[in-house]
Amino acid sequence: MFVYNDETRNFWFNANSIDSEHEFWLVSVILLLLMPTCHGVRNYVYFGIC
Repeated sequence: MFVYNDETRNFWFNANSIDSEHEFWLVSVILLLLMPTCHGVRNYVYFGIC
């Protein structure tokens, strides 16, 4: 579901890995709950260092 980039040392979300609508909703809820704990606008696009 997440792809690690050695060059940037970040995990990127792979949208192609979601198979069902239920899985999409579950991941969406988890991501929304995690976002307020991260600082910076860049973390809303990918998982950088919080």
